[in-house]
Amino acid sequence: MLHSLRPAARAMLASAWLLWPMFGAAGCGKGKPRKEHGGTAQNHGTAGATTNHLKRPRPGRSIPSTGGKTTATCKTMNVGGPGPLIRIPAGPFWMGSNQDQRDERPRRRLSLPQFWMQRHEVTWAEYCSCVQAGVCRPPSNHGPVAQTLPVTGVSLNDAGVYCRYVHMRLPTEQEWEKAAAGPKGLRFPWGNRANCKNANYGNFQDQGPCAGKNPGHPSPVESYPQGASPYGVMDMAGNVWEWTTSVVSVVSVVSVVSVVAKGNDKRTQGNDKPHTTKPRTAIARGGSCCSVFLLPRCANRLPLPRTYRDGDIGFRCAADAPVVHKIPTSQARRRTTRSRP
Repeated sequence: MLHSLRPAARAMLASAWLLWPMFGAAGCGKGKPRKEHGGTAQNHGTAGATTNHLKRPRPGRSIPSTGGKTTATCKTMNVGGPGPLIRIPAGPFWMGSNQDQRDERPRRRLSLPQFWMQRHEVTWAEYCSCVQAGVCRPPSNHGPVAQTLPVTGVSLNDAGVYCRYVHMRLPTEQEWEKAAAGPKGLRFPWGNRANCKNANYGNFQDQGPCAGKNPGHPSPVESYPQGASPYGVMDMAGNVWEWTTSVVSVVSVVSVVSVVAKGNDKRTQGNDKPHTTKPRTAIARGGSCCSVFLLPRCANRLPLPRTYRDGDIGFRCAADAPVVHKIPTSQARRRTTRSRP
């Protein structure tokens, strides 16, 4: 079971084809698998939904691939500036969990200075403004495309380039979790109980805990306002996984956390041996539309190769101070011209 694997093993699965026999076509919205990174993000993660009730998905129900159209789509899309920012006040908050995965332990009290977080995930319309300017690389051919959908098929570097383009940056793991869980460290952005009505998660090809309730593919941003975080940040649970800037050695994290928790948690005793994985692995947060092996907890961490791109991997930006954005004049002119009939 994936939810019982160690974090290093979950990271290795992100670049393997182990899930192919169970789920058929890999990826949330791929027409065909990418050679450089097989496997899928949506089927990885920490404990949540059990798997013994899952049947083999029906064929032909995956999200349609965009084919080779993402570059052309960005060239003609009616683009826009970055979404609104929400102030996250300075002060203490709770991070991590003592009852879930080892790489989330121990639960600890931290403090951060004031920062700003984008209210919703970066959309196709927003990201394509950077592509049209010749700064950002077009997304890979994964998942559906629409102006208000979260952009997907972007690597950690792609996300960082966009955030710098709009004079912001990617959030750290600590910032992301505080914005999602609030100062009290809620299990989910809305509270401590899972609810399919509050977030887009738990449905992959009509299988999973939210099958028949959620669409099984990314939704337009802010489609689940009832799932807002204590600060009013949207879609921090489900929809798409979100890149953070914490680039760490999974080997080091597993070993250190095991030592800290040893003696207080029988499950970690004797299990602090190094695990083989790439030393610099980026952490994605929040779960996705198609996650069926987990609940979209605020503390959940998904180690992935920094170059990984998939149909349920997106991001949002953060800033140290509020930023006023305008689309450059040349882009505004191009947008106006291309929007004419």
